[in-house]
Amino acid sequence: MTRLGHADMTAVLDLVGTAHSFSTMPAFREGILPGLRELVPCDLVGYNEVDNRSGRSLVLLDEPERQLDDVEETLPRLAHQHPVIMRQAAGRHETVAISDFLTTRQFHRLELYDEIYKPLGAEDQIAFGLPGDVVVGIAFNRARRGFAARDRDVLEAIRPHMAAAFRATRARERAAALVTALKEGVERAGGAVVMLDRGNHIEHADAAARHLLAAYAGPGLPPAAVGEWLGGGPASASLELAGDRGTLTVSHSRSGDTAVLLLEERRAGPEPARLRSLGLTLREAEVLCLVAIGRTNDQIADALVISKGTVRKHLERVYGKLGVHSRTEAAARAHDVA
Repeated sequence: MTRLGHADMTAVLDLVGTAHSFSTMPAFREGILPGLRELVPCDLVGYNEVDNRSGRSLVLLDEPERQLDDVEETLPRLAHQHPVIMRQAAGRHETVAISDFLTTRQFHRLELYDEIYKPLGAEDQIAFGLPGDVVVGIAFNRARRGFAARDRDVLEAIRPHMAAAFRATRARERAAALVTALKEGVERAGGAVVMLDRGNHIEHADAAARHLLAAYAGPGLPPAAVGEWLGGGPASASLELAGDRGTLTVSHSRSGDTAVLLLEERRAGPEPARLRSLGLTLREAEVLCLVAIGRTNDQIADALVISKGTVRKHLERVYGKLGVHSRTEAAARAHDVA
C-alpha cells in the first residue's frame, strides 16, 4: 500500500465528515456521490444495493440522466456474472476491480456487459462494499481499463469510515422512525414524550409535553422532582405528580446518554351531562368523558360494555363535531367545558 499524500488525506477526511452528516439513508446515498467522484477520477460513480434473494435492487448514479431503463431489474438478474458483486455477496468488502477477474474479451462476452456496461460506456469498474442485509457497493466506472495503485489505496483508506457512516446513518434513521412511531402512539393515547440528555436537561419536548409539564411543575423544566428521581436512579417504574387538574404519571427509560420520559395525564373527569352542550349524544359524551381522564379504547369499551369498534366510531363522530384531530385535543375541549 502506497502512502497517501496530504491532499488525498484531506479529501478523505472531508468526505468522511460529509458522510456522517446525513440523518436518512436517501440523503446518505445521494449525498456521498459528488465527493466520491472527486476522490477518484472516473467517468461515473454509482451507489448500488442488490438483494439476490428478492431480485430487487437500487441503482443511483451521480449523473441521474444516464440511468438505464430497467437497470434495477437487469442488475439482480445478471449479478451472478459480476465478479465484484459476487465477492461482496460472500462478505468480502475490500476494493477490487472487474479487470482483476476478467480480461477484456471475457468481459465483452457477458450479457452483463451488453445490457449495462456497454450502454454506459464503461470498460472497467472498481468498487468496495458496505456492510448490510443486502449487497451494498460503491462503484467507480471508467471508459478504459485499469485503476492505479493510488486509486485502490485511497478507496481502502475511506472504506471503513464509509462503513461506519453507513451504519450510523441507518441507526439514526431507525431511531427517528421509532421515536416518531412512539410519539404518534402516545399522542393517540393522550400522552406526550420528552427526551433528556445525560444531565437530565430537556433535549426535545413538543408543545403537548411542555403544556403538561408546565401544568404540573410550573415554568421549571423538567420539574425538580423529576430531576431528583432520575438523578437518584429511580427505584420505581414511574413517578406521579399531583396537580389541581389531576395526576401526571412520568415513566422513564434511558439508553446511553439519552433518557425518554413518557407523560400520561389522568384528569378529574367532567360530567357527561355537561359535555352534551358540545352537541354530543349521551353516549358520545360518556366516551369523551373517559377519554378526558386518560382511558384507552379498551378501557372505555370495558367500562361502557361496548365493542372497541363502537368506541372508535363514537370517537370519530366526537372528533368531527368538535373539529379536532386527536385525543389530546378532544380531552382539552372536554376540560374547557368542565
